[in-house]
Amino acid sequence: MTFHARSIVEFGRLFGDVSDRMARGEVDETLDLIRGGFGADAVLLSVECRKRSVPARHHIAAAPGLDDTFALSALIADTGALDAPQGYDTAEACFIESDVPFRYVMRLFRKSGIAPFDDEEIALAQILMSQLGKAMEAASRMGNAEIERALYSDVLNRLQVGVLILDQTGRLLRVSDRADAMLAARDGLNLTGGKLRASVAGEDKKLQEVIRGVLSARDGAAADGGLSLSKKSGTRKMGLIVRRIDGDGTPRGAGWPAVAIYIRDADMSPDLEAEMMRQIFDLTPAEAAVARRLTDGLSLEDTAAALDISRNTARAHLRSIFSKSGIRRQTELVRLVLNSAVIL
Repeated sequence: MTFHARSIVEFGRLFGDVSDRMARGEVDETLDLIRGGFGADAVLLSVECRKRSVPARHHIAAAPGLDDTFALSALIADTGALDAPQGYDTAEACFIESDVPFRYVMRLFRKSGIAPFDDEEIALAQILMSQLGKAMEAASRMGNAEIERALYSDVLNRLQVGVLILDQTGRLLRVSDRADAMLAARDGLNLTGGKLRASVAGEDKKLQEVIRGVLSARDGAAADGGLSLSKKSGTRKMGLIVRRIDGDGTPRGAGWPAVAIYIRDADMSPDLEAEMMRQIFDLTPAEAAVARRLTDGLSLEDTAAALDISRNTARAHLRSIFSKSGIRRQTELVRLVLNSAVIL
């Protein structure tokens, strides 16, 4: 049944359906609902950059058989302005907020001679456009937040830092890729019943005390804790920092992020790329290969053996690295590299 613009009940139903579709990210399906509700032949939604620094994005829903008539190439002129196909009336609704970079415009098309869009229909279209614009802006912000999260996660993984997120009850909510690998190894730290446990009983008691202390700290009080955990493999210990996640002051319970735990295994070195090291420090490929292995903790002799070169050749490369970087000692080289952008 075609939606009648003056029916409040039918419009309320359409508004609810539009909201549900947009919540699921179904933009094209949403436009088709609106097209049917208004008895339109096509609906075009344009997302336009207010500064015109990027091309506009368009979504279109057309009645069956009219796809070619309402193809975007026919609607958008070379100048970027919209031209309605001949023989069609147009209604336009717009959503824009002062603090967002985009302008959202919805245009409805109906064959001329049937019934032009009246003021009430345009007003109802504007209400729907406000809902569409807010939903798309929220989706854009969520998308940006996800990109930012992925970038931060990638940097932490490259630094060999694992991250665990716990709720107020101490139950694990989220785990980074690096932390997941550490838990899977069960070498000093493991997951039991959804909760973080140290492999050594005495250290596990200390770990639980630190977590409880951070969770129970009052606002404004010191809310960080740190400790080292032994590994069953007998190698160097892993270090943990337990830090409270400050919210907006609203009480949080189970299922809400409350504590972040950062894990660093002393046996793991940052994932260094020789090519990136070459570019940043202006080294030759051979010099970058030597610098990379020295930074990983190898001696000059071990570096020469790993690269299948003589010790004298390795020493010559090291002297050249010192000359280019303005340092004199191997320990300075390690500090220089680990404090540079190479590790990112």
